[in-house]
Amino acid sequence: MIFVTVGTEKFAFDRLLGALHSALEQGLIKEDVVAQTGHSRVSYPLFRSKGFFAFDEQARLIQEADIVVAHAGEGSLLVSLNSGKVPILFPRRAAFGEHVDDHQWELAGRLEKTGRVLVAYSAEELVEKVLHYKELCAGMIPGARAETKRELLEYLASICSCAKDTKDARSRNSRSGRSSS
Repeated sequence: MIFVTVGTEKFAFDRLLGALHSALEQGLIKEDVVAQTGHSRVSYPLFRSKGFFAFDEQARLIQEADIVVAHAGEGSLLVSLNSGKVPILFPRRAAFGEHVDDHQWELAGRLEKTGRVLVAYSAEELVEKVLHYKELCAGMIPGARAETKRELLEYLASICSCAKDTKDARSRNSRSGRSSS
């Protein structure tokens, strides 16, 4: 079974869901697909799907899955790694209206270097990675290592400190009557 999660972000992620659904329609993917579809307004009749799963149910589905396909969100990533999986990450892009910025793209690129995840940067690459998953994972050690977790946490802390610094600067500027733009 392939488990797909798009996270809980308020933006739809139909580029991910549509790529896999299309591959099912074409008969390229033969496995059952269970998908957490989030805020998608599109129907995917070839998936067993739900907008949102309770955390425990989603963790169980990740554990049972042969392949986990996920947006590059921190929560989905950590649950997948802690379940001993090598997830295929398909990062959201701001240019497609899937998020406010490209932090998922940056995070996926950093984590790809750890050898603990596969990353697809296009719909075609996503389908190829699903179809050749076993060969691509051969030799990879599934799951989270302390270094992977530490790298993820350091990266998240750097993003948070940048966001805090920007917010603090805006607050100081608004109090002094200056614009931060």
